[in-house]
Amino acid sequence: MDPVTWHLRYNFFPPLDPALVPCAQAALDAAEAVDLQAAIPMPAGYPGPATRTAAEVIAALRLEDLVTGEPSPAERPEFPTYTGWDGQEHAEF
Repeated sequence: MDPVTWHLRYNFFPPLDPALVPCAQAALDAAEAVDLQAAIPMPAGYPGPATRTAAEVIAALRLEDLVTGEPSPAERPEFPTYTGWDGQEHAEF
């Protein structure tokens, strides 16, 4: 059993519909491609919009821990900096 199917079956009560597996996998693929705004088609008859963004699917299905890879340097957030007593630039956390 693949990790997505296992997650949807055993980490929710009641287990989520197996028809959501392709949506979940498509959202994870989009996240790996750093495209969280990608439109993910929902299963036929699913309530709500016919498509959701990859970010919405990942959040709703709690898939954050299954997202792999590192964001590219362009995708990493910039932290504000300050000049310390030593004259060096330091990142604020």
